[in-house]
Amino acid sequence: MEFTALNEFSFLTFLAGGIFLITGLIYKFNPPITMTWYAIQLKTARRSRETFRETVRFAAKPIAFAGLILLIVGFSPIFFFNLNFFNIVLANILILITCILLISLINRHINRIFDEKGNRRDIIT
Repeated sequence: MEFTALNEFSFLTFLAGGIFLITGLIYKFNPPITMTWYAIQLKTARRSRETFRETVRFAAKPIAFAGLILLIVGFSPIFFFNLNFFNIVLANILILITCILLISLINRHINRIFDEKGNRRDIIT
């Protein structure tokens, strides 16, 4: 295994993890009030202003957590350097799976709380 593959894997996971972590912290401490360029652009978030605010409020923690996980995974080639599967393809697959899981988690949360028109449901659980 070449040393460059370790660098590419670590670089991509560090970069994606850093972006996710910074985005989660921005959403937590300085959330967008309206749908701006750095706001979450999901179809479920655009139903109403209330759905947008709930989406940003809810998404802050999972996005920051995913960023921390990707940062930790970026360190794994340091400890498991003799494994041959740390390459750029694995890093891309890992980032793609993380994005899909985040989108589905956020959409599921918003669909559970709001109806199709953006009105809050009466949740009895």
